[in-house]
Amino acid sequence: MLDYAVILFFGLFLGVVICIPIGPINLITIKKTIDNQRGQALLLALGGSVMDVVYFSVLLNGLSFIHFSLPVEKTLKFLGIIFILIIGVREIRHYYQSKEIDLNLDEAKLHLKKSLYQAPWKNYLKSFLSGVVIYVSNPTLIASMSGLAAFVKSTHLFPQSLEHFLFFSFSAGMGTFLW
Repeated sequence: MLDYAVILFFGLFLGVVICIPIGPINLITIKKTIDNQRGQALLLALGGSVMDVVYFSVLLNGLSFIHFSLPVEKTLKFLGIIFILIIGVREIRHYYQSKEIDLNLDEAKLHLKKSLYQAPWKNYLKSFLSGVVIYVSNPTLIASMSGLAAFVKSTHLFPQSLEHFLFFSFSAGMGTFLW
């Protein structure tokens, strides 16, 4: 029982600590919160947290023997960078479009009516999936998560079994979501 308490606190602590550096998910979550889209912000963060659970589960349970060849690795990194750039360009375009809408009050009213008629679950699903895709497309995460998984294993704070590693993964995911 003490093992699970140690795992819970260690996982929560590590989950919070790895989220302290501001990344794309944190920035978009902050923006959505400021724009009074708290539900979407929470689901975006949940998407990133779910991927923390997946990454830690895979890396801690010894499935890290999967290696990509150098060309595949470079291609995946390139695609991730292109995806993040596309998201940035869309945000910039959205910013300038919203400035134009603010200048024309009638257009702003029309935009508001359209957004009210959209199904809210579509926005929530989009936010969750955005969190997942942004997380997965970050080219540095595989290296940093591998290093963190090696650190967790080297601490020997808890028995190294599938059950304990899965519990740690969920604890770390809860920590990232709480941050």
